[in-house]
Amino acid sequence: MRRWFTRSELLRFMPRAYRRFLYAAVSLTVLWQLAATLAPATGFTREYYYPLHRAADPAAFDATGVPGVEARAVSLDLDFLREQNLPNRDYIVRWRGVWFSPRPERIDFRAGADDGVLVRVDDQVVIAAEMGTRRRTVALETGAHRIEIDHWQRGGGRTLNVRWALPSGDSEPVGATRVFPTDPGVHGYLLATVSARLGNLALIVWVAGAAVLSGRMAWLVGRGVCRAAAALTAGEVSSRLRAVLFPALLGPSQLLLFGPWTMHTTNRAEFLVPFSTLAPRWIWLLGPIAGGLAALGLLLPPRWFRVFVATLCAGGVLLWVQGNLLIAEYGLLDGGDLDLASHAWRGPFEVGLWIAVVGLAACFAGAVTRAAPAASVLLMSLQAVVLFGSTLAPPGGSGAGDEAAPSWSEVPPEAYELSRGRNIIHIVLDMFPSHIVAEIRDDDPSAFDRAWSGFTFYRNHLGAFPTTKGSMPAMLTGVPYRNDARFSDYQWAHPSVFHALGQHGYRLRSLTADGRDHPRAAFPGAEDAVAYTIPRPYDSFRAYVDSTSAQLLDLSLFRHLPHGVKSGVYRDGEWLLQQRIASRWGEISGAPRSLGDTVFLMDFASRIEAEGESPVYSFLHVITPHPPIVTDADCRYVGGRVRLTRARYVDQARCALTVVQALLDRLRALGLYDRSAIVVTSDHGLGLFPPRGTPPFRQGVPSGKSLLRVRIDATPLLLIKPFGAQAPLQFSDAPTSLADLPATLLDLAELPNTLGTGMSALALDPTRPRERTYADHSWGDRNNSGSQYFDVLHLYTVDGQVTNPEAWRYRRPIFDPTANGRAQYRAHRIGMSAAEDDAAPAGQQVYRTDPYAVFFLKPEEDRIAFDVRPAADSQTVTVRIDGHVVRRISLSGEAWRRLEFPVEARDAGDGPFCIELLVSSRGGDGDGRSHGVMLRGAF
Repeated sequence: MRRWFTRSELLRFMPRAYRRFLYAAVSLTVLWQLAATLAPATGFTREYYYPLHRAADPAAFDATGVPGVEARAVSLDLDFLREQNLPNRDYIVRWRGVWFSPRPERIDFRAGADDGVLVRVDDQVVIAAEMGTRRRTVALETGAHRIEIDHWQRGGGRTLNVRWALPSGDSEPVGATRVFPTDPGVHGYLLATVSARLGNLALIVWVAGAAVLSGRMAWLVGRGVCRAAAALTAGEVSSRLRAVLFPALLGPSQLLLFGPWTMHTTNRAEFLVPFSTLAPRWIWLLGPIAGGLAALGLLLPPRWFRVFVATLCAGGVLLWVQGNLLIAEYGLLDGGDLDLASHAWRGPFEVGLWIAVVGLAACFAGAVTRAAPAASVLLMSLQAVVLFGSTLAPPGGSGAGDEAAPSWSEVPPEAYELSRGRNIIHIVLDMFPSHIVAEIRDDDPSAFDRAWSGFTFYRNHLGAFPTTKGSMPAMLTGVPYRNDARFSDYQWAHPSVFHALGQHGYRLRSLTADGRDHPRAAFPGAEDAVAYTIPRPYDSFRAYVDSTSAQLLDLSLFRHLPHGVKSGVYRDGEWLLQQRIASRWGEISGAPRSLGDTVFLMDFASRIEAEGESPVYSFLHVITPHPPIVTDADCRYVGGRVRLTRARYVDQARCALTVVQALLDRLRALGLYDRSAIVVTSDHGLGLFPPRGTPPFRQGVPSGKSLLRVRIDATPLLLIKPFGAQAPLQFSDAPTSLADLPATLLDLAELPNTLGTGMSALALDPTRPRERTYADHSWGDRNNSGSQYFDVLHLYTVDGQVTNPEAWRYRRPIFDPTANGRAQYRAHRIGMSAAEDDAAPAGQQVYRTDPYAVFFLKPEEDRIAFDVRPAADSQTVTVRIDGHVVRRISLSGEAWRRLEFPVEARDAGDGPFCIELLVSSRGGDGDGRSHGVMLRGAF
């Protein structure tokens, strides 16, 4: 087979073209750099001041003597707030510089901002604008003119746009070559202007020259390709196609078929349309990509053809390995940032793996090429069989076959219907901790109490789980999950409050962002329920399909590409393809789910109407104020990637309460407020932001968190208004729990608790003690929305106020019953590292512990025994078994101390014993730190 082009043809082409191109491009580049070196710097001096007092007049702000953050700025924008994590409310920024006019001229200044902007030229106010845009033409003499631009922001959205133009020209941002930190003089201004123009000209020459060279090279290659194609025989074409076609299909199929198919199949409850509806948006690319790769292979010389096929096969296998075996726990798509930084070590490892595998494939190209077609077909066939089998399985796993997967639809008109007689409205605001409501109320108690008239705020309310997965079934059925069955079986095994109310004549409305909340058709009472799953985006069907298709492709690329490339797909949460869809459909399509859910709740509040006399139970579960941050306190979309801070989260929580208050006002306007019992709650709290003034009870607990974090996660919001209640907001310290919600809703409806779970919050005595339970767990690949068991649940009891750490007691761990017990115990140890330099008796291991350490022993033990030795002078060790303090011992010297505790053996299926060591050191090594101990035992 002939080469694409000969060496003599390439040599005749390259030198002649390169000389002309390089002479011009290098000369211009040298002149540009010389002018840039001699030219004065351009731009502003920027000063940032925070906080701006609410009563201050920004237009009269005097920066004299006020500390601020000063920096150089080339352009006039607000990006530095995000880049430097500066507060974006109650600030003022001042840009100072010198405007240079080369001749007398009239300049058209335009400025607009949210909240405000002030433009001064030569200490005279040119433009003063608040929440709008202003324009003014200014006559300037030749020379330098002092320019100052102030921008301030109180709250809500923030924008700034300051531009200038000559009377007959187009406008451009203030800056570039017209503004300097100091007076540049005529020569300095000319040098800056020449430098900018030479830079643009050099760029044009480089780009144009490269384009011409590329075009000529493409012509040469094209002519060679035509020659090579003409020389191919039919037999060669057939032979090469058989060798290259399936390896060319292997890699693209991982990204475009098997990757998206896997994620859709394993998370079917989260998608409102089948894979067959989404796939046509991108699956057609398989043909052109695989066909193009195969066509390229046909035209390569024989030696390079073998290397090409081997490389295609190796690349496809690597994509499969990357997406199925080298999966890291980067975090959940729950609104928070993915953790790429802690996995940075993967970058060199995975790049090395790719280079090594591709290099070996190229070195042994002949053998790999012979095996590549069959290997590619086998790998793709196995994936297709596995995925096809999982597609046939019911969405919810075992026991779920009688339920249809959620599907996209318009909001049914019945969803907005309430009864003229009696209504129970149950609103779940996702991830809303109780104490945030208390802080918002404290800003204006009288107004808040009036807006929430008839409600009681339950301050001693305990959740069930730290995540939505376990919390919502417990809230609706009253039965908390305890790892005693597959999670899907548990979900389907218990009737919910829907069924209990439906059997007593209530019309049921389930409007939720999570289709798993809907009532189960397997139980009586919910046959005619109106079930609507809020889509993301909350928009048209076409927008949903486009957005979800982009999401699946982004996730497939992120999963299958090596670590070093993932950041280019993730883009700090803005995602490569999803942002392109957002630019087509608008902000709701590209924004996280919480924005669409907020808009849906607004729509619901504005469209509800009274229809019919039979009672209605309306259940609404919306993903707000769950991060990420998408709205300000006034429910305006903030856009982009906003850093999660306490102030921003509280603003989003204010927005959520504002929308619910609008719903309450709508009920009042329709005369339905007294005829409605209303429950506003959350599924769990948010441990990132504890209440202000919280004592630092940060001792560790066996789940690997602090008790403070566990406690804040366990305090969701609960507000209840019975029928006819009118008094200002009341407060209760009744010991309620999330599992009490079904009993409470039935009590509000004046119906018996036929579910037999929990106790009504309305009947609980705040003065009587009551022990409640809470299950904590981590969240990640082992514990995600599709896991059938939690790898371990840490069970706590709370007897007293949830805010009191003394009321909390650790009870026991409940591990995944299907996993290897000993391996699980080792994986969940805390604060223990092997001490290789210490000898230990046969069958035992020596460990060095942290000041807090946890280990587990199998439940069949009737005696717990281990040895301890101090690692520092004057140490005290407190030993807890299953949350109970069993020994407190003082250690000194270097001798091992034997500790033995008799226990009552449990059945093998019960949870293991949890042993905690709390170590305190007096003096330590003189630096004030506490040290752990040396620990020895067979565990």
